[in-house]
Amino acid sequence: MDIEELSARAAITDAIHTYARGIDRCDAETVKAAFHDDGMLVDYGSPDPQPAPMFADYACTKLKAAYLATQHRVTNTLIDYRVDSAVAESYVLAYHVQQTDGGKILHTFNGRWIDTLTPRDGVWRIQQRILRVDWTRQDPWHDDMAGNYVPSRRDRIDPVFTT
Repeated sequence: MDIEELSARAAITDAIHTYARGIDRCDAETVKAAFHDDGMLVDYGSPDPQPAPMFADYACTKLKAAYLATQHRVTNTLIDYRVDSAVAESYVLAYHVQQTDGGKILHTFNGRWIDTLTPRDGVWRIQQRILRVDWTRQDPWHDDMAGNYVPSRRDRIDPVFTT
């Protein structure tokens, strides 16, 4: 593995993690930064492919309205690197906290992102994302953990954007 491939692998991993940050902070511009402008989401909960910029705007608005918090944990990323493209399979464990009249519900999603990434002008971004689900689950929320923790923000006031 040479320095060019190591650099590409780091950039590919950053693109995947950028998406997770953007979707959890409900920041459409950060989600869009993970994709090329003409990037597409395929089999992503909709029967039709979705342009990444349109999906980013829709998903961030919808997630912020429907859930108190989300967290996407990305693990086991395996990258099949080629000089002009790469396919990355990443396991994703996503939590969504919903407030209902009956209390909070924790939605858990476990699946995989299968990304095709390409470099343009030396910048690796996602060209196409496919989602596959392995299992999902819903659980009632019982009690919050004791402590005086500062809650995360789901906007550009979050410290990740201001520090």
